[in-house]
Amino acid sequence: MTGPTDAAINPLAAAVISRRSLSATMKLASPRIFAAGLTALAATLALTACGNTSAPSSAEFATDSAAGSSAEKIATAPGATTPSNIESQIIRTAALTIRVTDVEDAVSNVREATTAVGGVITSEDFVDLDGSKNATLIVKVPADRLDGFLAGLGGVGSVQQSNVTASDVTTQVIDLEARITALEASIARLRELQAQAETIADLIAVETELANRQAELDSIQSQRDYLGEQVAMSNVSIYLQPALGGVTQPDFLRGLANGFNALLNTLGGLVVAAGFLLPFGVVVLLIFFFVRAVQKRRRGRGQPPASSDASARTGQPPAGP
Repeated sequence: MTGPTDAAINPLAAAVISRRSLSATMKLASPRIFAAGLTALAATLALTACGNTSAPSSAEFATDSAAGSSAEKIATAPGATTPSNIESQIIRTAALTIRVTDVEDAVSNVREATTAVGGVITSEDFVDLDGSKNATLIVKVPADRLDGFLAGLGGVGSVQQSNVTASDVTTQVIDLEARITALEASIARLRELQAQAETIADLIAVETELANRQAELDSIQSQRDYLGEQVAMSNVSIYLQPALGGVTQPDFLRGLANGFNALLNTLGGLVVAAGFLLPFGVVVLLIFFFVRAVQKRRRGRGQPPASSDASARTGQPPAGP
């Protein structure tokens, strides 16, 4: 029977025996076998090194995509480095209300002034109400010549109201430029990976990511170009109104024409109303004639013949044939 002391000694004895067996095995090992193991290990390391220089895999594509996204996030971060050569980007717009003696002449003057500063007229709208002609023009002029253009409009007529606004979009332009730079670098890296791809899966992965990056780059470049156009060319809204003493009052013939038009409009309205009510009138007439016919029939049944009524009034029987 084995006691507690033997149970405690057995593990220790087993450990000593295992250690002696390992030492004996190492002594019996041949130097040739050890050399062969070293050779196999060196060959394995060499193959691993060659495998690291092979074509990029899908994992590398994913790593590059993640790197591109990180680059964009860094570029758009508040503390990121931004281009220092971008000047202040200010969008200026103006709106003027001018009273003029002759609206058509004033429109011609505005056209000439716009052409003189290298601008363009994008919209013209004329309204004539009771002989009072008004005009609204929307023009684009170079931003650096806006002040001179507005000053020149003072010669067109009496400026009643003038409003000039400015909006600073410098931060937006810097942000767009940084994102464009990051996307261009990412696209260049993806093109390198596309040239190195050896499998169809890797080629499809890199082409898909490349198409997404290119579409995003085109969109951001369009936004930048639009802001640049708004900064370079200022929008000016010009409202031309006739002077208070220059409004032509309606004469007798104009009043007569207006009255005749009103009469025609009234008659047209009556005709439309009659056409609308005609079906209802037909139904009402049919109902009316039907009720009259029923009433006549009932009266005919309830009355005696005319000869009986006459005999009753005279007290004599009706005459025979």
